[in-house]
Amino acid sequence: MANRFGLVLRRPVLSAVTVLAVAGGAFAHEGATGIVKERMDAMERIATAMKRVGAMMNGKTDYEAGEVVRAAETIHRHGGENLTRLFPKDSLQRPTRARPDIWRDWQKFKSLADQVALYSDVLKDAAENGPVGSRQGMQSGVQPDKQSGGGQMMGQEPTDDPEQLRQMPARASFMRLARTCKACHTAFRTRK
Repeated sequence: MANRFGLVLRRPVLSAVTVLAVAGGAFAHEGATGIVKERMDAMERIATAMKRVGAMMNGKTDYEAGEVVRAAETIHRHGGENLTRLFPKDSLQRPTRARPDIWRDWQKFKSLADQVALYSDVLKDAAENGPVGSRQGMQSGVQPDKQSGGGQMMGQEPTDDPEQLRQMPARASFMRLARTCKACHTAFRTRK
């Protein structure tokens, strides 16, 4: 499927699809109350926004930079401190999927929440670069990275540096964001 930049997207964003498949349908709000319901609702908003962007990155829907910006803003509003405040100590009331490991390794959880805010902000800034690059990105030496589906500077490994990611295709930022979500789910969420 060709996007508005005339680029054909063939390779799916596997990491993002994995995260979204895990996130999809995982929000059984039945019986949730208080802070647990509030955080489940926030997670559902993040998952919905990730699915919209993931569909664009996979070429299932047309790439719309404005829609990427709106989705990134939604994710950003629910990241960082806005996410960690939803996890007061030992808030494990059913039907939560949170694991007690969150409070045992609070610094790691906080770091991942902060990365969600950071990479969603970076994605918002990179949206105009297109999913796999633009003339501006290619002129600055950004080339597609086959391993991560993102971008890299010529001759260098893929980066997590926010300033470099802002200059790369939006897919690079999205991949960092999806990788962060997956790391958090793997470490701090119970499996069904």
